[in-house]
Amino acid sequence: MFSLENRYFRLFPRTGFPMGVETRRGRNGKYGSIHFARPIQGNRVKNRENVRTAALSPRPEECGTVKALRYSDEVLVAAAVCPHPPLLFPELAGEAATELDGLRDACAVAVGGLREAGPEAVLVVGGATRAGAYGPHAAGSLAPWGADVLVGTGQPVLPLSLTAGRWLLDREGMAATAFHAVPFDASEEECARLGARLAEEHDRVALLVMADGSARLTEKSPGYLDPRALPYDAEIVEALGRGEVPELDRGQAEELWVQGRAALRVLAGAGGRLDGRVLYADAPYGVGYFVAALASRASTVP
Repeated sequence: MFSLENRYFRLFPRTGFPMGVETRRGRNGKYGSIHFARPIQGNRVKNRENVRTAALSPRPEECGTVKALRYSDEVLVAAAVCPHPPLLFPELAGEAATELDGLRDACAVAVGGLREAGPEAVLVVGGATRAGAYGPHAAGSLAPWGADVLVGTGQPVLPLSLTAGRWLLDREGMAATAFHAVPFDASEEECARLGARLAEEHDRVALLVMADGSARLTEKSPGYLDPRALPYDAEIVEALGRGEVPELDRGQAEELWVQGRAALRVLAGAGGRLDGRVLYADAPYGVGYFVAALASRASTVP
């Protein structure tokens, strides 16, 4: 079975971390322990003191534009990135269900991290053919994929990505505040607006972002092999390990059959400064699946 693991090691040296993904050296010489600061709406944060100033100072002349950060208890507190293949559901995988046990376990860890962040709202974001917003009781059905299974108890209106998100939350005894579908071909502006709006709706928000990678990684992939697919997915995985989302070209994502681009860019639009950890990155069926747990650093500012 093809695995992205061996291919990733061509790009990133082996470090002993799972999947060899988080490999950048920090200032202390160790891998994966330092996450570099990023600009906050024009105010570049260079050190922890500047972070404190940006978070706590009420005077614009001291900290520039800090709307994205706000106060430390009013930010995106956590995010989890998980894939949404139909075979994630054991009822659809049948005898092959155990092949994705590692993926399901990684998703459980990432989703559990949302609870640990103590959010006021848990919002699920996923790609779909059209935009939609659904309440906490919305359900999804696996009937289109051949299984008479209802996920949730409400009306089965959720697309596959959000159905998978609800299923992952249900497994951890959690509930979503709302579900949001973003079109697969949504523009960068649309994604940014949705992300910013979701972050502003509640004081402490956790996002469960459902996103698949490329389906053109191997000759046996649904879209056959495209040599651009591997570096495209690798860029996403490396960025998530830093707590970031890379710029993702919409046209190229369509060519590479990347269904997670729009949902990931909604996460980018939500703002916040995040630490990231990649828990899984593989392509067991020629489609890139990655799982990442991200937590806000703003809430830890003294």
